[in-house]
Amino acid sequence: EGMDPFYLKFFNRRRYVRVRPQLGRNVDVDLRADDGGWRLRMHDISQAGISVKVTAEELSWVQGIERFDVELKLPGTGHYFRCYCKRVYLEHQGAGVRCGLDFELPPLVEGKPAPSRIERLQALDGGLELKSWIEAREDEMTRWDSAYD
Repeated sequence: EGMDPFYLKFFNRRRYVRVRPQLGRNVDVDLRADDGGWRLRMHDISQAGISVKVTAEELSWVQGIERFDVELKLPGTGHYFRCYCKRVYLEHQGAGVRCGLDFELPPLVEGKPAPSRIERLQALDGGLELKSWIEAREDEMTRWDSAYD
């Protein structure tokens, strides 16, 4: 049995905050691989990765692939975010499945100071815009939650 989503924010042990699209808004995510691709729906996203909703029809394709080319349009911005992602989990939820993907960041350069994960994310195509969009959604979600405190 899962915990009520309201209480999960008090027990969040994640390094990066996950945000969801605004209520009533869907964000399409294009996943591509050598043998084709699918347009899936975003469940949530952070500065480390993204999770998407997978139907039974899409599941067999997703299960057979470890690395995807990912693209999504950031809502309300006109900007796209593109990168490669590694599949890290498939989690059954009710009638569907959620697929977790980690962003593949640019490699570290030997002999140079290691940039932070956030700096490396910003180097991706649309990474700076993604970071800004996530921070804005986090602020919106915090304001929404504070109305109930």
